[in-house]
Amino acid sequence: MHQQKGTPDTGLWYSKDDNFSFNAYNDSDYGGCKTDAKSTTGGAQFLRERLVSWQCKKQTSVATSTCEAEYVAAASCCSQVLWIQQQMRDYG
Repeated sequence: MHQQKGTPDTGLWYSKDDNFSFNAYNDSDYGGCKTDAKSTTGGAQFLRERLVSWQCKKQTSVATSTCEAEYVAAASCCSQVLWIQQQMRDYG
């Protein structure tokens, strides 16, 4: 944080006319936590092949199947994608 605080003019920059791709990936394990059987969700989002967001967290409920754990992970990823999409709209 100190480095970023000292250099406020650095960061990701894309000109408005640049064509860009946005890719999002996610995955989960099923019941990976040995103490409470909760699954873990992980994901990463890339804008023009540059990592712009990532997450890794334990799911709040216990999934009863691999499919359910993956569904929860996909919902989390979609939520993050929608947030990034809104940020892009706000920036113009």
